[in-house]
Formats: sequence, C-alpha cells, structure tokens
Amino acid sequence: MATGAQMKQDARIAARQEWTSWKQWALGHADWPAFKENAKSNYEQQLAAAEAWKTDPSNQSLFAEVVKKAREKSEAEDAKQIKLTLVAFVLMTGAVGLLVLFDHLSSTSQKQLPPPDPLPQTQKSY
Repeated sequence: MATGAQMKQDARIAARQEWTSWKQWALGHADWPAFKENAKSNYEQQLAAAEAWKTDPSNQSLFAEVVKKAREKSEAEDAKQIKLTLVAFVLMTGAVGLLVLFDHLSSTSQKQLPPPDPLPQTQKSY
C-alpha cells in the first residue's frame, strides 16, 4: 500500500511526463511557429498599448493617482504589520518576564520557609 507521500510523488511524476509529452507534441506540430508568432505579436501589441496609455498626458493624473493609492495602501499595511509585530513582542516579553519573576519568587520563598515543627504528641485518655 502506497503512502500519501508516495502517491503525491507519483502524481508529480505523471504530471511531468504528461506535460513533457504534450510539449513535445505541441512543439513538433506544424502550426506551432505560426501560433508562437501570433502570441508574441499579441503580447507586443498589448504592451505597446499599455505604454502608450501610460505615457499619454491625459492619463498621467489617473496613473499617478492609482500609483499613489497603491503606495498608501502598502504603507498602511506595513504600518499595521509593524504594530502587530510590536504588540506580539511586548506580549511575549511580558510573558517571559512574568515567568522569570514567578520562578524567582518561588525559589526565594522556598528558601526562606523555616522547617516545619513536629506536631506535639497528645495523650490519649480513655
């Protein structure tokens, strides 16, 4: 019986073999060069359109506003993360401090206790 790890490994191997087989078929296909050039052309057209939009003066203010909002959001998230880290640090430091204090108090209180006196013997009368 195969373990979970072995089954995952087998699935990875099967997926890699399937991908390799498909890739070899696709790269060997007669239409592959045309498909590749078409995809590359589409990518370059979309990239050029994005660059044109970004550099268009009418879109500069909108682009700057979007970038500003993204930076503000990132800074707010960073500040929140810093606060959470600081709170966690303070709580952990306090917890460790309390543990050390309790350990110190318990060890000093045990040393200062006098030994217990033996109980006096009572006489029994019947």
